[in-house]
Amino acid sequence: MKISFLVAGFKVMTGITDYTLALAKECLEQKHVVQILALNAISSRDEAKIVNTFGGDILRTITTVDIPLAISDKVDMIEQHLQSFDPDWISIQFQYQYFRQGSLDSLSYLARFLRKQKSKGRMTNIFVHEIWQDPTDIDALKNTFVRRIKRLVITNFLKSSKADLILTSNTNYVDSLQASGISSKQLPVLNTIPICSKNLDLVNQEIHNCSGLDLMRNRLKYCMVGILEDV
Repeated sequence: MKISFLVAGFKVMTGITDYTLALAKECLEQKHVVQILALNAISSRDEAKIVNTFGGDILRTITTVDIPLAISDKVDMIEQHLQSFDPDWISIQFQYQYFRQGSLDSLSYLARFLRKQKSKGRMTNIFVHEIWQDPTDIDALKNTFVRRIKRLVITNFLKSSKADLILTSNTNYVDSLQASGISSKQLPVLNTIPICSKNLDLVNQEIHNCSGLDLMRNRLKYCMVGILEDV
């Protein structure tokens, strides 16, 4: 089987990118043929990380569509790469802020792009890595408005894309999507953050500085998931 992964905001050592690379590596090991289309340039430093972590075979599957335009203007270039690769499946690794790119029209173009691929006999998948958060009672009016608009935009995109398969990472997302009339399945995201105690003392000190908690003295068990990066 031939699979194309489409990733925006491609940056190594972040959740979506590392997840996609790990998934692509597993697909290769299962004897599938893989293409990764990255909508931004990849630095030489990131290339080295890919080789060190995932191997050189993965690096050779990556094609960059790096032009300073919105996704709507990149569609023609993406389709050229797909035409030559001719995948059986196209998988969008979706995160709202990367694909929106300052314009809500970007998601409309992306939905039309997926419908066009379906018309060519290709199967389409959207992996939703992030959805909206429902407003809470303590939310300011602005936050409530933004979250509701985000929910409307994402649900409209998912419905209009007519994807064959929508996946997300946890049951809460599945339930939220179901409440909006979108059928999805859970595919737990593998851990892309290595367990390491190298900087544990520094982390404990930062927590103490911020909250006053002394985690080394108190018998507390805790787990932190995430990544710090420049924005």
